[in-house]
Amino acid sequence: MSSIPHDQASASTTTPQSGTVAAWLWVLLAASLVIGMLLFARHVAQPLSDEPSAVVAPSTAIQHAPVTATPMANGDAEPLADNPLPDYPADVLQAGIEGDVIARLQIDRNGHVIELSIVARQGAADPRLDDAAMTALRQWRFRPAMRDGQAVPSVVQVPVEFRTGR
Repeated sequence: MSSIPHDQASASTTTPQSGTVAAWLWVLLAASLVIGMLLFARHVAQPLSDEPSAVVAPSTAIQHAPVTATPMANGDAEPLADNPLPDYPADVLQAGIEGDVIARLQIDRNGHVIELSIVARQGAADPRLDDAAMTALRQWRFRPAMRDGQAVPSVVQVPVEFRTGR
């Protein structure tokens, strides 16, 4: 037997005040998360530079609309309907290699590609897929981006899918 008295009430470590404090801490944590998510969403929505950018649909699924001769006041660069699709390299196709390549294209005010780089890959990171995408995309032409009725340089990202089923 123990000579130290045991008081059940004194053994409890939670007091009514600490429960209130814990509840307030949870509320502050939740509010901090919401504010952080809102700030992040606002940051993501802001452009990274003064140059406009657009995301163009995958080349295998581009729906080309007729290009009108009427100049737009503002708009992003759009690919022309007769742009060549990338060729799936025969040896890569035969090997069953699949992957996606995302290219970043700088477009001049005349709609020509002036710079091209691969910014992301998914699936197989085969350099032959990169080369095939870049070879075709270098030939692409665009209706230039417009700002206040004037053609301006722009940047677009073009995802290219290489699938054995196409």
